[in-house]
Amino acid sequence: MIPNDKRRLNKLWEDQHDHDDDDFQTQITIIRETVEQQADQPGGSATGAYLFLIADPQSISAAGEAIEWSHLYVLGSYEFPDLTFPTTVIPFIQNGYYDMRVWLGWDSYLGGGEVSFIRTRDTVDTTVWPPSLVDGVWVSTAAQHFVDVAPEIPMRTNDRIQVFLDSNAGSAQTLSYAWLAIGLVDRYDKTLLEAWELVFTADYFGVTWDGGQWWMTDSDAGVDPALFTIDEIGAIGNSYTNYDDGSLAICTDLVYAESFLWASGDDDDDAITKLDPSDGTVVSRIAATPTPGGVRGYTSVAYNGTNLFAVETVNGRIEEYTTAGSHVQNHVFPTDYILLGLAWDGVYWWATTDTGAIVKLDSSFGLVDVISGPTPSSNFPSTSGGGPLGGCEIRGGFLYVQTPDGLYRKEI
Repeated sequence: MIPNDKRRLNKLWEDQHDHDDDDFQTQITIIRETVEQQADQPGGSATGAYLFLIADPQSISAAGEAIEWSHLYVLGSYEFPDLTFPTTVIPFIQNGYYDMRVWLGWDSYLGGGEVSFIRTRDTVDTTVWPPSLVDGVWVSTAAQHFVDVAPEIPMRTNDRIQVFLDSNAGSAQTLSYAWLAIGLVDRYDKTLLEAWELVFTADYFGVTWDGGQWWMTDSDAGVDPALFTIDEIGAIGNSYTNYDDGSLAICTDLVYAESFLWASGDDDDDAITKLDPSDGTVVSRIAATPTPGGVRGYTSVAYNGTNLFAVETVNGRIEEYTTAGSHVQNHVFPTDYILLGLAWDGVYWWATTDTGAIVKLDSSFGLVDVISGPTPSSNFPSTSGGGPLGGCEIRGGFLYVQTPDGLYRKEI
């Protein structure tokens, strides 16, 4: 977009109340005719396509709710499905990266509030903005008006977005106006999603996300502390000692579920350990089911919303337990693959393997697809099964994978 048009667009929306409808439509037409391209964005195929949604005044409940949109304007070459208004759900047709700018006005000053974008992909809801641990980006303190932008949100065909408001006021509040500008800043083809992105450097094995920070484990023998919290940019926050109850076990992976951490043990500790995330202390332990041949250990533990699933590489199986500790059943690995890390996205399982490949599995662990994993410069210790990849996690439509070089991610 050329600078004058960008300024005209911003001014138009800031001062919409000063224009009558004819003038407003005239300004829209001018921008439609003059907008050509955005500044260069990832991938290099910038576009001037925009959507503008307008909401009528509405009450937002004390518990928070999605904005209900009542009008839509389209600028530039933009594929978009027919919508019946009012609606809270905005569907997408074009694959791409989108800037999403929101303007809000309340009928009175508030003591604070939050705005979040919730993306639905298939049946999974994910908060794609704001990023966790970014203070104040979306928090409006003692203000009557609010403006901010969520940059370069990746959307695919059939994805849906809702804008969720929470006034933090403890009672229903009147939203006097809301505008949402959705700009397609870069189209992408599915092939562009094959690249892995290094998030930050961290030489650990296990990984999980608790909604606000990463937790990672160091699977090397004799390491203490070996449990860490890590922020969005890779800085260690807290570290915890003796969380494995004093045993000589090697902790491999972990998962955050039901407000607790669940850690998988290897070597001398064939168990799943339930940890209190407030201080890393042991709450309880789930002993592994007996196995012929003695010690074998777990390389990962995952959670599907109901039960825990521990990856046991020696016998090529996944052991399923209730969170109360009862053994449910065992599942076999897919043919020709040795699994290491494991994560559930709400529909499918994703698992790292000893070959560096990543497998996508159905809910019964049947093979659905195989993709190439990131290629680190070295391998994890033999405690990981000899493979180049460690634990994995699903977050915000991305698959995160641990390697000796650091944490990588790729959109799925």
